[in-house]
Amino acid sequence: MGECPDRPTATPTRSPPAYTDAQLRRLSKAARRRLLDGLLDASAAWRKENALLDYVPANLDAYPVHYATAREVGLAGGSRSSKTSVLLAEFAIAATGEIPFAMRGTPGRDWWGAPWPARPYPAEKCHPGRLRARLLVSSFQNAWEANVKEKLQWWRWTGKPAQEGGIEGDPRLGHWGLIPRRWLLGGDWDRSWSQAQRRLTLNADGRSGTTPGATLQVLSQETDPQDLAQGAFHVVLEDELPDEWMHREHVVRVLDYGGRVLTGGTPSDERTTAVAHAWFYDDLYLPGVEGADPTKIYACSLWTEKNRSHTPTDLAALEAQLLKNPEAREARFHGQFLHLAGLVFPGFTARTKSWCGRCRAPVLAPAAGACPTCGTPNPAPYRHVVEDDEIPEGWPGPRDWPSVFYMDPHPSRATACLWIRVDPHEGWWVVAELDAGGNAGEVRRAAETVEAAAGLSPVTRLGDEKITMQSNQFAEKVDGEVFNIRRAFEDAGFPFEPANTNFVTARDRILAAFEPDPGTGVPRLRVSVRCPGLIYDLTHHVWAASRRSENVALREQPSRTHSDRPACLRFHAMLDPSYRGLLRLMAPAEPLRIGAGGVGRNRAVGY
Repeated sequence: MGECPDRPTATPTRSPPAYTDAQLRRLSKAARRRLLDGLLDASAAWRKENALLDYVPANLDAYPVHYATAREVGLAGGSRSSKTSVLLAEFAIAATGEIPFAMRGTPGRDWWGAPWPARPYPAEKCHPGRLRARLLVSSFQNAWEANVKEKLQWWRWTGKPAQEGGIEGDPRLGHWGLIPRRWLLGGDWDRSWSQAQRRLTLNADGRSGTTPGATLQVLSQETDPQDLAQGAFHVVLEDELPDEWMHREHVVRVLDYGGRVLTGGTPSDERTTAVAHAWFYDDLYLPGVEGADPTKIYACSLWTEKNRSHTPTDLAALEAQLLKNPEAREARFHGQFLHLAGLVFPGFTARTKSWCGRCRAPVLAPAAGACPTCGTPNPAPYRHVVEDDEIPEGWPGPRDWPSVFYMDPHPSRATACLWIRVDPHEGWWVVAELDAGGNAGEVRRAAETVEAAAGLSPVTRLGDEKITMQSNQFAEKVDGEVFNIRRAFEDAGFPFEPANTNFVTARDRILAAFEPDPGTGVPRLRVSVRCPGLIYDLTHHVWAASRRSENVALREQPSRTHSDRPACLRFHAMLDPSYRGLLRLMAPAEPLRIGAGGVGRNRAVGY
């Protein structure tokens, strides 16, 4: 009792006596008033102790999350959009088997007058009395103790106070704790919650008994990795987006039971740090929204303004804080991912998206087969990563497509190499990549091995012009003289020309190459699935952290992390070779003919 001094006793609330219609008519006005007050008190007490049965998502867009049976569920949402309550309701339903009235498929309307869904809640998601669950929070002190725990304690109200003249616990303003008191061990939270083990244990039958049943283990993102990699669970809830390795571990933790992992959170509104959530966008959110395989992945967004508990005054107060930063507003209100804005090369996609030619922008989820912004019908599908059979004549493309080799030697890292082919329509096809370690001779042998296996014969080779003048491990001493990198490669029989490293122009050309062509509907740049390094770098290369995190401009420096392979792509963008121009370089040189009709013919002298 010491932990929660404001908690009511476990004495059950007594129901008012039953009356016949005749008895009710004989009651005085005062007696009827007392009876009505008793009924209201009993109703309020019942709602408090049975908040789960009365549960209705404050956000209508949350219903699909409750009905989803996918192994992984992603829930991106704005601040105060009801993400955490949705996740905890999923645990409470699965642990007790008590399905809220609003999800039983019976006719009815919720507190706001909206009709309940016509389909019943999937019973296969419930494991009453035996559920094993884990909840991962951002921290114990600031997340679990100060916020999340109260959403489970039946006597705690998490919402706005009732308006003057309103009822206590108005469900339009919030909800009571979602674990019914009768499911606690002995009806007592202190007996069910173990602070030492950080585990909540419910009873087996929902009758305030003491036989242990379902459990909820609570861990924080500060947990030691070895502790995280323990146990098997029916369901894992990740409240606030964790690191990628944590989510991968949880996918393993649910394998034994064929369970589910539910991940919810608001993406970071800092452009330079939002890349930490790129994994959620790439691996969970985007595939889930596109609905490629609903049995494996489902995802959706919850908007803050669609939380029906919020008043216009509440939303105006939140929006006033974000007016100066539209991108932060999108993250805080709609759960939009700013890692795309923080990327040096935004717009690259490894998965199929839809493109609106009128808006010249990707369409994340076409509404009724049309762009939700301008209404253009049937946005065209596109993506930049191609499988082997999507390349004409198969990987690595037709033999008459010329190729160019690019490399970025570095004093302390392996040499990043790319092979890019140019098609007759001036399209760019990145068909091979290589990270070659060692000196110039070793780089040459590794590159020639790739070219022999792929049948590539580069027309020319280019490298970073700035790094080629430096001396490092590529250079060898000859008679006490140290050669620079370019000389070292020339001596190794692997010469290359200096590439144009203009960053701003190259970036603009690459971004333009990401956009599908209005005529063909395909982007100019395509990357073979055999180049996972470049694919990863393009989706993780961000601007360097800066004190000025807003309005990142080109004059700011890109991060050096994940920059080598994109640098090779920049070299190609600056060269921008044409198909016919490369063919001329491939053609053997014609011998100089002197005399009549020859190249060197001079009308004055005849030669």
